[in-house]
Amino acid sequence: MKNDEFHATFTLRQHTPMIHFQADQPGALLRASELKPAFDNYLWRNVFKIGANTERNKIIFEENKAYLAGYSQNRDKDVWQEFEQQNWALDYRVRIDYDLDKVKPTSIPPKFPCFFGDMGDQQPSITRKFTQIDGDFTVTFACFHSELVEVIRRYFADFLRTKNFGLRQSKGFGCFTAQISNRSVVPLQAHNAYFFRVDGLRTNDLFKHIELFWRVLRAGYNRPDGQGRTVIYVKCPLFFYLRDQWHIDVAATKAPEEFKARMIGKSVQWDKRSIKQAYFSTELARQQSKPSHLDILEGYSTQSDNDRYFLFRDLLGLSSESQWKSYSATIKKVHRPQKGQETIDRFKSPVTFKPIQNGNGYDVYVCIRPIPPEFGNQAFSIQRGKENRLTLETPPPGSFKITDYFEYVRKEIADKIVDADRQVVTLNDERDPDWLKIVAIFESFRKI
Repeated sequence: MKNDEFHATFTLRQHTPMIHFQADQPGALLRASELKPAFDNYLWRNVFKIGANTERNKIIFEENKAYLAGYSQNRDKDVWQEFEQQNWALDYRVRIDYDLDKVKPTSIPPKFPCFFGDMGDQQPSITRKFTQIDGDFTVTFACFHSELVEVIRRYFADFLRTKNFGLRQSKGFGCFTAQISNRSVVPLQAHNAYFFRVDGLRTNDLFKHIELFWRVLRAGYNRPDGQGRTVIYVKCPLFFYLRDQWHIDVAATKAPEEFKARMIGKSVQWDKRSIKQAYFSTELARQQSKPSHLDILEGYSTQSDNDRYFLFRDLLGLSSESQWKSYSATIKKVHRPQKGQETIDRFKSPVTFKPIQNGNGYDVYVCIRPIPPEFGNQAFSIQRGKENRLTLETPPPGSFKITDYFEYVRKEIADKIVDADRQVVTLNDERDPDWLKIVAIFESFRKI
């Protein structure tokens, strides 16, 4: 194990299985080819502070260009052009050492929480399995720039605190941490992070907790008993946040003037209702006729001008296709790019789960980052089969802050869920396993 002026070695521990597309190859685990580009990107953005300002970026480039792989003074101009295209490879090597016999690939059980089984249908020749190592292993960085070695030594453990590897990494798969002996390492508290506790060490149970938490926060949780009766219904906190807290200053928003003009007098409506207005109007009318303490339409305008409403839920991760099981329907969202703009097919969730084994259970850290501004002011066609009746737009950049939403959940909603408050929850079986998990999650939910 090397730790000197030109080497930095870390001992890593794997906490959750990694979903690997080459699981049948010997030693399929964390690879340098995945780790290094992600760490390079992290260092440029979070340590060297690369951003959107080109002039500022050029200063940063001049200060740190000697650290770039392949840099030489006679290629200065070419290197800058490559750098502008985000060719940010830093001049160090990574070696990952582990015992191949200790890497255990296992088949992914059907309907495993947080894993979409139909992912493999798109590429049937690829076998995806869980891979996990029994015991710790080491990662060694070798670099001729002693200053860069010190940067690596200080920030690598922090990088692992918010980064997972492999497929479905935002949901907590492929979670690794580095053992820390250096007190100068940046602490997790520097991030926007929340926490909940999962007791027990069963992997399936851990990811079921994560799945339930995210379903509640993104869209709510509704489970009937197969005969149309509700077992558990938890109203999505985003609904209450938009109703009670969200507003937009049209004049201050950074949006094209024609977009601002359309926003004048724009209403806030739960996008699920907009979809029902367009495609399930009969069911919507039936729901309107029923008195309920959980009236999903309460407090909203009856206006049906869809051009005046926003698309909210997909700010938490674009779901291009969703199943509306109660209606035996599939709803698709298709981006309508503006002139000169690339089509958005996927939008990564701004939330990453980091499950860390601690004693006889897991501490699940929920790390959040700002929603990228380029996802604002985007129009999506909402389609059902060949029908195309609805277009919704995402709010302007910066108008929806995910940090505010999480704080609202922590302060205003978590206790109401735990107490089964009738404004938020409909419950007909207090012993239901999913309900007990939801209660445990929000009882322990707190900000770091």
